[in-house]
Formats: sequence, C-alpha cells, structure tokens
Amino acid sequence: MTDPIKCGAIMTPPLAFVAPNATVATALNVLLEYRVLGAPVVEADGTYRGMFLRSLLIERLLPRIAVLEEQMTNVGRIIDAVVAGETLDDLRRRYRDIAGDRVDRHMDLKTPPVRPDTPLIETVHHLHLHRSMLPVVDAATNKLVGVVSTWDLLKKISADQ
Repeated sequence: MTDPIKCGAIMTPPLAFVAPNATVATALNVLLEYRVLGAPVVEADGTYRGMFLRSLLIERLLPRIAVLEEQMTNVGRIIDAVVAGETLDDLRRRYRDIAGDRVDRHMDLKTPPVRPDTPLIETVHHLHLHRSMLPVVDAATNKLVGVVSTWDLLKKISADQ
C-alpha cells in the first residue's frame, strides 16, 4: 500500500503576497495584477499572518445592513428596500474609505493554514469549505512555504488521464 499523498505534493509557490502594513489599494492591485482570489499576508521575514481575500473586500463594499442581514434569520428582505438605490458611486465611495487602510485591518483569519504534511483529503476539505487558496505554512516557524488552490488540485488530478 502506498503512503497517502500530502499537501506538499500539490502546493505551489505563492504567485503574490502582501505585507500587513500595505494598503488595501496596494493589495487590490496585487489581486488584479496576478488575477488571484486572495493573497497571503506575510511579514518581511516570511511569517504568515492571514489572507487578504477578494470576498472580504467585496463584503466591505456592501452597505452594513446587507452584511447584518446575512446574520439574522427572521428578518425579511431589508436589503431590497435599503439598497435599491445603491450606485457604482456608492461602492466607489466605500472603497475609497478603506483604500488607505492597512491590510492587517481587513485580512481573513478564518482560512486555516495547512502544513506540507497535511493529508490531501483534509486539504481538499478545507478548499471546499473556504473556496479560496490555502496558505501552506511550516509548522515550526510559521513561515509561508507555498499555497494550494483549487487549480493546483484540479491540475494534479487531471494530469494522470
């Protein structure tokens, strides 16, 4: 019987990353330039801090009531009445309000880092739950050593055909 494949076998070097003290505007430019859904947030020495995700940025552009509505189960469609008049200018204004903020104020801490020795099936499960790339971090140093994306996984499983 062969040993189960580990996360390290499908991880790739990160295409892009951002510093915790970078601005949201800088981080957005990184996402756009590399066409990625997120970027690891790392210190200058490579220590992993969190993820800057496109989905969190989009959430910050919504009116606060729309985000609150997702957390309330017995509330009608408040969003329809409140945000019906929203415009692109409203979204731009909300973006400008946070564009100069530090990334570490807007990073995701829920996406779990995986280790190079994390079993593949556990990695796949995290990809399913978080729908983003996963940071791969050295257990001893907490340094970013790579990322695993759904694309990495799909490429690996299709390579044997």
